[in-house]
Parts: sequence; structure tokens; C-alpha cells
Amino acid sequence: HRACVNQYNAKKEFPVQIYGEFCNQESKVVRDELEPYLIRGLRQVEHENTHSTIVLVNSLGNMGTERTVEALLEVVEGRITSCPHVRSLAVYNLIRATQKKPVQIKTVLETLIENPAENTEVRIAAISVLPYTYPTVAELQKLAIRSWFEPSEQVASFIYSTLKSLETLPLANEFEELARKATLALPLCKPSRMSIQTSQSLQLSHFVEVLKTTVTQKLQWVSTEQSVLPKSIYGKTTVRGIDFDAETIESYLYLQGAEAVIEKLYDLYATIEERDMTQKERQEREKNMEELREQSEKMNIEPRTRDEKPEAHLTLKMLGLQKIYSLDTEMMNKIKEDIESAWRNGMSPRGISKEYFKVHDWTGLDTVFPTESGFPAYITRRTPIITYVKANLKPISGESKVEFDIKSIVTYKQEVQGGVITPITDEAHSAGVDYNVYAALPIRGEASYRHGQISLTLKKHESQEERPLVQLSVRPFTTKCNVNEIRPAVLSSTSKTIASREHEKKVNHSISFVCSKKF
Repeated sequence: HRACVNQYNAKKEFPVQIYGEFCNQESKVVRDELEPYLIRGLRQVEHENTHSTIVLVNSLGNMGTERTVEALLEVVEGRITSCPHVRSLAVYNLIRATQKKPVQIKTVLETLIENPAENTEVRIAAISVLPYTYPTVAELQKLAIRSWFEPSEQVASFIYSTLKSLETLPLANEFEELARKATLALPLCKPSRMSIQTSQSLQLSHFVEVLKTTVTQKLQWVSTEQSVLPKSIYGKTTVRGIDFDAETIESYLYLQGAEAVIEKLYDLYATIEERDMTQKERQEREKNMEELREQSEKMNIEPRTRDEKPEAHLTLKMLGLQKIYSLDTEMMNKIKEDIESAWRNGMSPRGISKEYFKVHDWTGLDTVFPTESGFPAYITRRTPIITYVKANLKPISGESKVEFDIKSIVTYKQEVQGGVITPITDEAHSAGVDYNVYAALPIRGEASYRHGQISLTLKKHESQEERPLVQLSVRPFTTKCNVNEIRPAVLSSTSKTIASREHEKKVNHSISFVCSKKF
């Protein structure tokens, strides 16, 4: 989307003016390969496979071409799936399409908002996207007046909170005109109190004068009359400066059938509690349950059935990366069966062991530019993050206890280096700073269950007397290396550390927090 579809961003972020246009939305790879593949997959996916449908809807929305918009409109209309979450997600993914066709998208959104028979989640999604279509003052006033006659309290409260958040935006940014329009429309809106049980939209924007940067934070949640917990929670943080825009983090959590999950936890607790019952207590319990069933039959009381299957979907976006996590009914039933089996039959003598290891480098940067001297200069920056977690869970034979041992390590490193390249010798002469943060948290202990109570005991690791929890290291250096060995220059044999006068003999200046015996 940034390189091919949105030509404004392509000219701004890529050297299009020097090398020409790289691609557009009519390019062969986009028109003949990528678009048909996604659209065909969306129309052929099974209705029960919500995770795959969410992935395809997000992919089509990220592209933002005309043909992908037509496929998203099919989802909004309910021709592909009737799932309210997928339909509302398709509405949210129309935001990029509003840049090219704001009038067409605005017509679709107004139709959804004005239809009281439409699903509440879909209508709230349409209200969220409406500000991106450049609405007029009359259109916002019409939306505000509608809150007085709206049969759904969730929709009415969301309209008021949306206009209120738009009004509070500072007038020194790109939303200045929209904020003034919302100021004229808000007095006509029905006031609504802020509550976790009503759908709300909050948006805060702060301008940092020193950095000439605007930080915007957006928070939305959608509630229903059938559930105490919010059905969906959305959060986004955006940083906009003079010469850069960054969407640092964006998350969207959708919960369905949370009450059913709580009921299953109750059932699981009852199963665990049954282990400690005597034969007499079990007979009394069965007798009480039989009397309860007889009384329910006499009074014609039927157990309440839930149409919604318990599901949870989490979408994370950070620095251009996107990840979708789903927890559906089948997976939850499998987890429940595994836990019940572990408590009934006991775990394996070896226990359970899980390990997680991940390496990221999200904000790497390499820049080379000419100078008046004729020697090119360069700046390079790397910020790798390493995360490692290992957990062991082992039962104690003959007792209702388990031992756990958790080791978590996080290493964050930032290296900034700048210098001059000599083309004759292919050498780089530069200086830089290597910044390293190390954090480790080992946890060891026991957990036991007896007579309806859970006991947790933490123990000290016996391998060391002291363990560093947080360690900070800063190392300035100079180096001379080959052009192909610029990264990472701190590991070069020619790299020399710049020591301060007070610590000339030290190579690394570090600060450590350690865990002693008394902890």
C-alpha cells in the first residue's frame, strides 16, 4: 500500500523522483497474483474458520486497492459471512479506501448507521470510520441529533463520546477542521455518562513543543447488554513529527462468550474440588443435585443456552509488523480436557516444559549521504531485542504439589554509529555508542492445592549466591574497518573504547541490581 497503491506516500518515503515509479495498483504482481489469491481465499474459506477469515480481511484492508474494497463491501453486506465481528472488522479496514473514494464509503457508512435493525457492533464500527471520510458540519449534526432517537443505548453513547473526543483534539494539527466541525455538532447530541457498561470512544492528543511532535492515543471499547465485560477493546498510539510519522503500537481484542468461559472454569473447579471429597460428601452432593433437577422440572425451568461460541481474537500491529492470535472453541475444549486429565491422572514424572525464544530488530536504519569534502558520510543504527523464557512444571510424587521453575531473560541493545567512508581504501572511520540493557528474573517455588485452597511458596535458586536482575552498560567507541564490516563495528578488532578520566582502566561502565540472600 505504501509503495504501490498510495502514490503520495510512495513519493514521500521512496526515491520515486530519482528512479521513477516502482509499481502501482495495476502492476502485474498485484493485479494478477496477490489480489485474486486473497479474494479467492476469502470467498472459499469455511464459515466456521473465523481465524482465517480475519487474516484475509486484514490483508485485503492493508492493500486498499479498488478490487479489495469491493471484496470488503461483500463482507460488510453479509454475503460472505454473517459473523458480526468479521463484518465490523471489514468496516474498520475501509479506512484506507476512504483516501480515494470518501464519498462512496461515506454512503455505505451512513446506510449502516441509520439502519436500527443492523447489528450494534457493525453500526459502531461505521461511526468510528465516519470521521475519516471528511464529513461536513451538517452530516455530523445529523449524527448528533440521531442520538436522541436511537433505540440502542450503546450506539447513542458511542456517538456522544466520538464527538466529544473529536472536539477535544488540539487545533494545531491535521485534525483542526474536523475538531471545529465536532464543536458545532456536539451541543445537539444527547449527553451520555462515561461507563464501562456503555460503548465509548476516547482520543487524546498532546503536542510536545520541544520536539515539535504530536502524540495521539486512541481507546475504544464496545459493550453489549448481554455481557458485563466489553466485547471488543481497541487501542492505538501515533507519533507525528515534522519529518516523520510512526504508528508505534495498535491492538484490537475481541471477546465472545466470556460468560461461557467463566462457567467452564467453575466446572473445572468443581472437578478439582471433587478429589478431596469423602464418599459421604459425594453422596450428599449427588442427592442435592437430584433434588435440584426435580424442582426445576416441576417449575418448568429450562437451562439457559448460549448461542455464542466462546472465542477470543487479538490483533497486534507494531512498527509495520502485524500478528493475529486466535483462541476458538475447539482449542479451549482441548485445554480444558488437558487440565482435567492432568488433575485426575496426575502429570508425567518428567513434568511439563515450555520454551520461548524470539529476536527482533524493528528500527534498523542505514543512511549514506554525500558531503562537500567528496567523502561520503554514513549513519547506522540497530536496536535488536532478544527475549527468552523457559518454564518447567514438575509434580511431587505422593503429594498434591507441583514444583515450578521459570527463567526469563530480556536483552535490549542499541548501537548508533556515524563516520566517513574513504572510497580509495574502502575503509570507514567512525565513532559510535553501544548501549545494552540486560534483565533477568528467575522464579522458583512450589504450588499446592488442598481443601479448596491454593498455597504458593517461592524459593531461592541454589545455583548462585547472587543473580543480577537489571544490568545497564554504555560503551562509546571509535573504529576503523572495511566498508563491508561496518555492522556491527563494536565487534571489530580495530574498535577501541573511549574511557572517561575517572574510569580509564574500565572497558564497560555498567550499573547492576542484584538479588541477595535476604530477598
